[in-house]
Amino acid sequence: MFHNKKYRINNQLSLKQISVSDTETFYNSLHSIKNFDDKNRTHLQLKYDRLEKTRLSILDAVESKFKLDGTPDFFILFNEKIVGMFEFHPLTNQNYIEVGYWLYLEYRRQGILSSVFPVMIDYAADNFSKEKILATTATTNIASQALLSKIGFNKTDNILEFKNSKGEMNKEYEYLYLLANKH
Repeated sequence: MFHNKKYRINNQLSLKQISVSDTETFYNSLHSIKNFDDKNRTHLQLKYDRLEKTRLSILDAVESKFKLDGTPDFFILFNEKIVGMFEFHPLTNQNYIEVGYWLYLEYRRQGILSSVFPVMIDYAADNFSKEKILATTATTNIASQALLSKIGFNKTDNILEFKNSKGEMNKEYEYLYLLANKH
């Protein structure tokens, strides 16, 4: 379905499997705006403060993670601009595949992830021998919780607690999607 190609969802929205050739485009999209209200973008700007560091991270995602177990990462493109990412996390011996996703603040609440998720659910059903998709979201992220519920994920009773890189305690809800619904 993808294999290093772009997949068009609609006239404005597409997904592109990440490749090293995307490094400069991603780096420029990340650093094009300084918006301290966008905590995710600010975190990524600090993490990828140099082009070479960005290239090495993408190379690791492409070379190590994808070649190891076939779990790809995708850039989310809106009008041909990178506006976010959708990731499949490395496979484990569990009966689920975990996903991660984010959008730059200025692209949230526009239905982008509502359009991306069904395509990625189909991708997971077609490409991984797993029963479920796992997604987690901060207990304070009401919009992400609503999105996951809207597209058919069910909130579990698990609350994950961990310390972030600043040593602050974070809490996340766990959501599961049954892939049996897709077969």
